[in-house]
Amino acid sequence: LLSRLRGSAGQVGRGRLDRWDIREASGLAASRKHGGVLYTHNDSGDRNRVFAINEWGQYLGTYELAGAEARDWEDMAIGPGPLPGEH
Repeated sequence: LLSRLRGSAGQVGRGRLDRWDIREASGLAASRKHGGVLYTHNDSGDRNRVFAINEWGQYLGTYELAGAEARDWEDMAIGPGPLPGEH
């Protein structure tokens, strides 16, 4: 994983993903609600799930996304939640 340093134009390695099932990480988004938690997913050939990892690449959990179809997911982003003022 690479992390952008505050006040620096460079990047520095923080760690390695420690899960065999995160084999083609494509998207990456930082949690607004849980400090130090990042979400990622595989690009293609996987099911509808996202993985939670920390800033050092350590696995925290898997979330299955009911009703979603995993077809060549390329990226992910954070946005507002379904309720005003919630993420």
